[in-house]
Amino acid sequence: MICNKVAEKRKKAGMSLYDLAKKSGVAYSILYYLEHNARDIQISTAFKIARALECTIDDLFENKPA
Repeated sequence: MICNKVAEKRKKAGMSLYDLAKKSGVAYSILYYLEHNARDIQISTAFKIARALECTIDDLFENKPA
């Protein structure tokens, strides 16, 4: 199972959802749903978020055993 770590990385960077939306160009609502695992992340969105958080796409995800 892949678990997204967007919220963890965002909080570690000291950013609010609004800050991340503004910096990444990804809509606040999309970020909210991503953080609550209510939506799958698209690769283009992952690139924007990673760039805004100054990390790699790999840093945004974690493999967890099923």
